[in-house]
Amino acid sequence: MKKQSLYLLICTFTLFASCSSSDYFHEDNTEDNTIYTIKVKEYKTNLPLEGVKINLYYCEYDIEFGCLTRFLPVYTTDEKGETKIPKEVYIKADKGFISKKTQYWDRNIKTKEIAMEPEAWAKISLKTNTTFPSTSLFVLKTTGELNIESFKSFKAPKDSIIDFRLFGNEINKIDWVVYKTGYPPYCNPCDILSSGSLSLNPQKFETLTSSINY
Repeated sequence: MKKQSLYLLICTFTLFASCSSSDYFHEDNTEDNTIYTIKVKEYKTNLPLEGVKINLYYCEYDIEFGCLTRFLPVYTTDEKGETKIPKEVYIKADKGFISKKTQYWDRNIKTKEIAMEPEAWAKISLKTNTTFPSTSLFVLKTTGELNIESFKSFKAPKDSIIDFRLFGNEINKIDWVVYKTGYPPYCNPCDILSSGSLSLNPQKFETLTSSINY
């Protein structure tokens, strides 16, 4: 009988110790130290991009002002186009995940593999024999293959040369419109005085010349 009681006591103590140990271990491992590797490449060529700044933002909610933008650390890619971001920081960045590099279009996309389009430029000569109202606006627009929009508006000049940012290694269909007073979405419908389009196919970082007669 004594042996049975001793055996039960040992088993009870062992079970208690086991449960206590398990609870303690669980509490010590609530922190997740997972590190995410973020890779940034040039769109289409898949060349790794070094020196990309990844800017992270999150929302801090305020009862009076709503979402207040707060900044997280900036991470920079190495020669392999990679950077390491702790999981907790990655998850917290719910307001913006913006990748920036000179001569590339910014990307605001939260993913572990990021493609960035190289820029190109067009010097466009504008010429007209028409007299437009002083309120008229000239609008240029093109959209890259990753759905980033290049947009520029200005008062319609008589003759001028303007610089317009394009997407390198892509065919850029540039739509142009001369509006009488304003452009969408600030008017609907908007009075159109003249319109047209042109296509340019620059290599990355290349500057092309073109002209528009309106």
